[in-house]
Order: sequence, then C-alpha cells, then structure tokens
Amino acid sequence: MPGGGAQSVIAAVPQIVPWGGTYDLSVTVVASGISDADGRYTQEVRYTRDGTAPTEASPLYTTPLLLTPADSGTVVRARAWAAGMEPSN
Repeated sequence: MPGGGAQSVIAAVPQIVPWGGTYDLSVTVVASGISDADGRYTQEVRYTRDGTAPTEASPLYTTPLLLTPADSGTVVRARAWAAGMEPSN
C-alpha cells in the first residue's frame, strides 16, 4: 500500500427493507447484518429513529420495527459493528 499505512477493514453496511420512501399505511422495517455459513450474525446492527447516525450507544436491532402513520416523519438509520473492524458507513 502506498505510504506504508495499514488499511482499515470496514463492517458491511446493513440492509434495510423497505428502502426509503413515504408510506401512508403501517410498514415493518427490517434490517439485516452479515451472517456466517451457520446463520450466526457476525456483526451487530444498531439503529436510530430520528435520522441521526447510530453510535455504539444506540439501540441494538433485534426485531423488526413497526412504523405506523403516527410515526410520520420518522427516519430510520442503521450502522453495523463487527469485531476487529471499523463500523459501517
């Protein structure tokens, strides 16, 4: 590597479904991380519901999030952490 510096490994970005948008009805938001061949998650996913970037102190994603019309304006963001890696972007 030019300059002789170490290269950082970054955790994979979690996938969120549905992908962005405005919804008039209730919607279930599912986030998924990377799993190994045995189906065990190799990273943890943390999220926010206010559009801010998740931190290690943000809630740990464990079950789908139900957003209802009362949650209008909610912006869900997710970020992943994995052992020995930098957090995802």
